[in-house]
Amino acid sequence: MAAACKPAGRILPIVAAAAALALLPAVASGSPRPTAEADAAKSTPRAHRVGGPVRKAWPAKGRAPRTQLARWLARQVGPKRARRLAGDAPSGKPIELLRSYDIPRDDPSYDRLLNWSWTYDSAVAAAAFAAGGERRQATRLLDQLAALQRTDGSIDLAFNVSTHEAARPPRSGTVAWLGLAAVTYDAAFDSDRYRETAERAARFLLALERPSGLLAGGPDVKWVSTQHNLVAYTMLERLGDELEHAGDGKGAGARHAAAATIGAAIDAKLLVEADGAAYFRQGLDDDTQALDTQAIGSMYLIGRSQPQLGRLVLAGAERDYAIGDRSIELSSEKATFNRTYAAGGPFIGYRPYLGADAPDVLWFEGTAEMRLAHAAFGDDTSELDASMARWAAVTSGRGEAPLGADRTITDGGGGEYHVWPSGAAASWSLLSAAAPAFFVAPLPDGTKLVTDWTLVRGDEKQIRPFPDGRVDMISDAGERRVLAGSAKLRDYTATVDAQLSSGNGFGVYVRATTDGDSALSGYAVLYDRAGGTIALKQVDDDRELSVPLASMRPPPGFDWDARHRISVTIAGDGLAASIDGLPVLDVPRLAAASAAAAKASGAHGLPTPASGRYGLRAWDRSHVRFEQFTVVQGR
Repeated sequence: MAAACKPAGRILPIVAAAAALALLPAVASGSPRPTAEADAAKSTPRAHRVGGPVRKAWPAKGRAPRTQLARWLARQVGPKRARRLAGDAPSGKPIELLRSYDIPRDDPSYDRLLNWSWTYDSAVAAAAFAAGGERRQATRLLDQLAALQRTDGSIDLAFNVSTHEAARPPRSGTVAWLGLAAVTYDAAFDSDRYRETAERAARFLLALERPSGLLAGGPDVKWVSTQHNLVAYTMLERLGDELEHAGDGKGAGARHAAAATIGAAIDAKLLVEADGAAYFRQGLDDDTQALDTQAIGSMYLIGRSQPQLGRLVLAGAERDYAIGDRSIELSSEKATFNRTYAAGGPFIGYRPYLGADAPDVLWFEGTAEMRLAHAAFGDDTSELDASMARWAAVTSGRGEAPLGADRTITDGGGGEYHVWPSGAAASWSLLSAAAPAFFVAPLPDGTKLVTDWTLVRGDEKQIRPFPDGRVDMISDAGERRVLAGSAKLRDYTATVDAQLSSGNGFGVYVRATTDGDSALSGYAVLYDRAGGTIALKQVDDDRELSVPLASMRPPPGFDWDARHRISVTIAGDGLAASIDGLPVLDVPRLAAASAAAAKASGAHGLPTPASGRYGLRAWDRSHVRFEQFTVVQGR
């Protein structure tokens, strides 16, 4: 769980972060309490909390959440048993945040951690509720988070929802997640309800900027966490979009500029490329590798228009962190205690860290994060989904969330892990299903991600469009085509990441139009593996000229099976195309090239397309996966 930080500079992905931090150790009374770090923080001046009305998440009047997992999260909000112990309790009302774990009563850690809520867990749950359309639940969690935020934008690391004890000092990752949940809600429901919550978070975060351009882990430390900065980057980009939508161009520009600074520093200082592989460091000057940083980082790179590099990061995580054939076993030993849940599996998933001292544990929160990353890249997640469903079945019969881990570890250097239903595991499970593009931050200003595809040839069995714009053209006989955009568009750049898994080739349409019978006219840049060429051809009334307007043969060794970025710019009477940033076609006079190709093909008098839509095609038995199709007008 991304709740704690250690001096190395990143958040510990642990199931009981309190003990790893030594922040909430067990004491004789059974009540958690802050230790020296938090006690020292209490002596420093603190900004006041924002405050505001808060309501119980559920059960309450109104409709219950739609899924069992969402209902479990809502029921998990607030204390399980009210106890009034010494602590920072300004009122007798419980704090309506998500208890991070549902701990079996016989567990040795029951009293120690029962009512503790890590702020990160509630923020991820609020984002998952918003992404899944559960507005009532997202509102109530965010109302409480917003009330607990301090006027300087910070928020405490964790709270005892019964006693109001708080774990301090604040950490940039926790604050960034609060802001990200806030802007996720506003975007999902076309609202400005939490804009000021996000703005306060942004101001707090930007005050932590280091000379490197990265954000420090908190006001009391100098270390830098990669994951904190990845989340802050995404939040600032989306906040900039929200401000722009609201007409605040100056504010939007400032937030986008801040995100750009962080993004450039992440790319330069925290991302490692070597020997055909790539990974993210745990933090500045910290080469430890952690699963959640790789999963989130791979998605971040899609939004940075570097999907191939993101692929390398994800492939490395799949290679190095994946584990299988796991089971859940009972144990009465205190260090490995689990007397409630057992299942033979076999389960597959991912370990949280790399290294000789890394905990040997299947970490379900990170497994859901990896599932989200694979979904963002359009990968087949069926095998992982089946294992996750078997895992969820261990507890779903009890109406509970998925377990956080397959075994208990309480004495490892990588933190505590427990076989308990976990709020973070539940939230990431919902998020990975509802929002595959969640961490794909907004594209640069003026760039449109195309999601509104129209099938003009072929059917749903042959073409699978996804809500986030991906298009999978299945291996099948015949022509398959999709188009988008306006027939009035004239000048634009269309870019797509495409991979030909089998078959002869695919194409990218520009200035394409169709008649009532779907007969197409326009230009097509063809990736023709069978012919060994990249070619530009003209199509008129569904008849493709046999002679191309231009063509080239890729150099020896070109990998036709690899994923490539195809970019086509059409402006006035000129067209240029590139693959992976390298020019492949340049036609400065389309009308003249069209006339020459038509004459050589035995056709005469063809009109020159002056405007039209953009699109994709595949032919014969080609299987092609298209991702991240973007358009920039006027270039």
